[in-house]
Amino acid sequence: WNINFNGFTKIPWIKRSFKNVSLSHSYRSTYSVGSFVSNMSFGEQIFDLSNNYIPEFQIDQVNITEQFAPLFKIDLTMKNSITSRFEYKKDRTVSLSLSNSQITEVKGYEYVLGLGYRVQGVQLLFNAGGGQQNVSSDLDLRADISIRNNKTIIRRIEEQSNQPTSGQSLITLKFTADYVVNNRVNLKLFYDQVVTDYVVSSSFPTSNTNVGVSLRFTLM
Repeated sequence: WNINFNGFTKIPWIKRSFKNVSLSHSYRSTYSVGSFVSNMSFGEQIFDLSNNYIPEFQIDQVNITEQFAPLFKIDLTMKNSITSRFEYKKDRTVSLSLSNSQITEVKGYEYVLGLGYRVQGVQLLFNAGGGQQNVSSDLDLRADISIRNNKTIIRRIEEQSNQPTSGQSLITLKFTADYVVNNRVNLKLFYDQVVTDYVVSSSFPTSNTNVGVSLRFTLM
C-alpha cells in the first residue's frame, strides 16, 4: 500500500508560511520460492522412516521481503524557497533454507534528512565563441545526510541458536548545486561521501569521497 496526505496547507496558519506540506507512508512485501520439485513418495505413505511428514513438493528455500519505504516521510516547501524533508525507512529479508534448517535474517533501518534552497536570478559570465555572454538563472542547492544500519543474523532451528554474522553502519553525505545555463546545458557541482563502519572486527572502517563538476549537454 501507499498513503500520501497533503491537506495541511488548507490550515490558514500553515498556508501563510508553507507552499506544501505532505506526509507519506508505504509498505511492500514479496514472497518467493527459490525452487521446488515434486516428491515421488507423496501419496504412497504419510511419514518416512524418520517419522517426518512427506509433503507433495520438496522446497529448498523460501524468501520473504518486507519494506517500509518509507515508514514515515514529511516534505516541507516554504514560501521563501527553502525545502526540507525527513524520512525513516525499515526493511527486512528472511530466508528459510530447508536443506540445513537455517533462517537467515537481514534487517536494516535508515534515517534521511534533506535541506534545499533555490537562489533566484544568479548571474554568471561565460566566454562563448562570439564573445562574453551574461546568463541569469536559478541555482538549486541541496544537501542530504543519511544514516543506515544493516545486520545479518543466522538462526539455526535445530540448535536453537542465533548468531550475528555481519552488519554495517553507513553515513552518507551529499551536496549538489545545479545551475541551468539554458534548455540544453546544465552545470552541476557535487560532493558525495560515504563512511562505512562494520559490525565484525575483521573488517576495517572505510570512507569514499567523490567531488567534481559535471556539464550535461542535451541534443535536441
